Amino acid sequence: MITAFEIQVLNKGNWRINSIFDDQELTTYEANRVFGHGAYDVARVVRENDNESTDTASVRTISQLTRAVVKKVAASRLSDNSIEKAARRAAVQSAETSKDDFNLLWWLDLIARSVGIAVAALMVLFLPRLLYEM
Repeated sequence: MITAFEIQVLNKGNWRINSIFDDQELTTYEANRVFGHGAYDVARVVRENDNESTDTASVRTISQLTRAVVKKVAASRLSDNSIEKAARRAAVQSAETSKDDFNLLWWLDLIARSVGIAVAALMVLFLPRLLYEM
């Protein structure tokens, strides 16, 4: 059985497939992003199951985004504003911590590579002389 997730968009009365994914979360995220640009009237995520052994297919709409739904979600988000701010603050703090860790690792890697290059250069310079003197 093959499962695919499609983003379908309605533009000027015509449905068309915008993109196809194999992951539902990624498809939903991308549908929100595509719809957020405002170029389409409606966007929906459709799950399609193809059964090759029985040669059948089933299609089910998982979610649909319209202007009314977006307004309703935005209104509910206004009431949860403090929760959202706390979540954003926590995300920023964790991103800053990981950024500091990344900077330290980057410097350590740079130093290790520099030492390795210096040792290799010294070997290239002095190894032939040592071999020649033996």
